Amino acid sequence: MAQTIIASKQFSGDHTMRKPRDFDSALRALTDKTKALKENKKRQLGELIMATGADALDMELLAGGLLAIMATTDSMKKEDWRKHGAGKG
Repeated sequence: MAQTIIASKQFSGDHTMRKPRDFDSALRALTDKTKALKENKKRQLGELIMATGADALDMELLAGGLLAIMATTDSMKKEDWRKHGAGKG
C-alpha cells in the first residue's frame, strides 16, 4: 500500500519543493525586534519624565507617586489624570 501512495505522489516537472523555513533566523529576528521595542519604550519613558519636569524629583518620590497611581482603583481619578496628561483637562 505504501508503494501505491508514493507512486501516486510523483512530482511533475513544474512542481518545485518549498524551501525549508529557517526557524533560527526567524526567532533571532523576533528577538531583535523585541529588544528594539523594549529599548524604544525605555527611551520614551525617559523622555516623558524629562518633558514633565519629573526628572527634578528624587527617585524615591517619583517611584512612590507611580506606585500610588498603580494602586489606585478609582477609575474616575485615573480618567482625570489621563485627560490632564493628554492636555485635555
